[in-house]
Amino acid sequence: MAVEQLESPAPPDVAPPPTRAVVLPIVCVDDSDPAWLRGGNIPGLDGLRAISIAAVVLGHASLTWSGASADHSRSLARLGSIGVDLFFVISGFLITLLLLRERRRHGTISLRAFYVRRAWRILPAYAVFLVSLFGMSAAGLIELSGRDWTGALTYSVNFLPGTSWPVGHLWSLSVEEHFYLLWPLLLFVLGPGRGCALAAMYILAGPLIRWSIWQTGSVNLDIDYCTPARIDTIAVGCLLAYFADQRATHRILAGLSASGAGIIFVLLLAALVVSNTLLTSSGLYAITIRRSVDAVCFAGMVWTSSLHTRGALGRLLNAVPLVWLGRLSYGLYLWQQPFLNPHADHWACQWPVNVAVALLFAVVSFVLVERPALRLRQSRGWGNV
Repeated sequence: MAVEQLESPAPPDVAPPPTRAVVLPIVCVDDSDPAWLRGGNIPGLDGLRAISIAAVVLGHASLTWSGASADHSRSLARLGSIGVDLFFVISGFLITLLLLRERRRHGTISLRAFYVRRAWRILPAYAVFLVSLFGMSAAGLIELSGRDWTGALTYSVNFLPGTSWPVGHLWSLSVEEHFYLLWPLLLFVLGPGRGCALAAMYILAGPLIRWSIWQTGSVNLDIDYCTPARIDTIAVGCLLAYFADQRATHRILAGLSASGAGIIFVLLLAALVVSNTLLTSSGLYAITIRRSVDAVCFAGMVWTSSLHTRGALGRLLNAVPLVWLGRLSYGLYLWQQPFLNPHADHWACQWPVNVAVALLFAVVSFVLVERPALRLRQSRGWGNV
């Protein structure tokens, strides 16, 4: 959710890293490859992030609609979970691609640089959010328990079911943090091939893992939130990045026209609708493979959206409003939860004011916290490789 696309080189006033004697490229890159495989922004990803956060906001906002039936609200609320899964696939794809770019350029992955970059991207806005929650709690506007603070401060909300609404959404950030800690280390130790083979095995095992957790009935392991049951969705994005980086599979994946990519995108969207409506009548399907099917559909959507920028799909996903919303997605995800609170009667939590207030806080977070932090990181060369 909080992955900036462009990994900028060190500015002129920052000493470049020492040259390494050995470079081990993963693949040979030539002019037939898309430019974004080598560096820069990936077309369509900001637009997809905008769709993701819009689904989350709509899903949660529906719970605050006065007069809406309970069944109608619950149906729309599912969009929140679907939007998070799209975020997960995007995150796995983008993080893996950035790591593969680094390894191609320098022959290795700098774990220190990666963790510094992630910290400067995530922690400033997160710290401001938590301090603000503390102020709201002190003012009596929200109620947070010690359990809530433990989960929020240690990124373990997803292992603490029953947390309060204002911090409940931090479960997905916890899953992502666990991914950030583990995945670069696996790629560094195992290499891309074996690392992604392990990711593929976990994807195949995902449905069985969810079924096993559900069978145990553990109060601390919820298949909708805990990392072992949800990280296979991120792994699908990782695998997509690996295939995109390999010449043989890349040529197969890239052999779509703009119109063909648009058609496949629509078909995948239709498959998502079927997966999350008609097929969910089977409890076993919903518990085991629904998220796997959704993740594969999202991976296809990520790929088709990145192929062409001049077709109808490309123009839509790269339109200025969607790109703008996609860049606000991290701050908006943080701030939507306290205001889209169906249990609160404060005026700022009433529809449609709650959406406007959450959006305002997201803009403030981006302008005053996130963007300055990224500029400071870049100007000081913190995390550059």
